[in-house]
Amino acid sequence: MSWLSAPALAGLPGLPKTSHGVILRSKSAGWAKRPRSGPGRSGFEYLSTDLPPETQQALAAQAAGAIKPAVDALAAGQRAKEVAQVTLHPLKATLTRCRHGQALVVLESEPFNGLEMRPGQLRALAQQLTAIADMADSLPTHGKHWRATPVSVDANGLVQKGNAA
Repeated sequence: MSWLSAPALAGLPGLPKTSHGVILRSKSAGWAKRPRSGPGRSGFEYLSTDLPPETQQALAAQAAGAIKPAVDALAAGQRAKEVAQVTLHPLKATLTRCRHGQALVVLESEPFNGLEMRPGQLRALAQQLTAIADMADSLPTHGKHWRATPVSVDANGLVQKGNAA
């Protein structure tokens, strides 16, 4: 059982990024607290067992010297949870050769119906779609900063904000 100050808790997984936010959360959640001890120390310390589970996990990992992997794992788990909520339909394709003998992929499912691409083109498209998905993950999705953001991806996979080409 340990006691931690709001500045020490700010920004940990499951908690606000500021000390003030942590203090407000502690009041609304009813965490056990005690006055900080020591000369020149004001404020309170909060009982670690009252903190959210993801915060407790991060603190345990930090104590073991492994906070970065734990935070990354929590973030990856959240992304996996979000991805799992997306329903993907089977993608059907026919692998064939064009009249010059080069490999050809014919995508037969919606929204591609009949689109013919060579393997290199298909890989480039996958790279561009991944770059767009990464950009979408980094943008605000609500609040006063939300707005539609056109993007374009060049042949090298570099995403440009602005007018989508």
